[in-house]
Amino acid sequence: MFRPISPLFLLLCSLSATAFGQTTLSRSSGINSADTWVTLDLTTQTQNAMMTFADAVYNPATGTSSNAISVAPPAITYHVEAGYDASGSR
Repeated sequence: MFRPISPLFLLLCSLSATAFGQTTLSRSSGINSADTWVTLDLTTQTQNAMMTFADAVYNPATGTSSNAISVAPPAITYHVEAGYDASGSR
């Protein structure tokens, strides 16, 4: 089921320094290029995340056991394409 993208989401994406637009739609988008549309790539990244557990767990990065582990997950990039036509269809 298709759900429209919230204007707030689009505003937040446009303010992000890591959101970049493109000038063409992907071939599989299903969006008519004559209609109103937007595309963007949004990258999110977590830094200095600390996980704390009730019991000690083994940390292979340090070779020790601890109840707190610092994690640095990789950046995740989302490609978003949204379109809207004059008849009100999505």
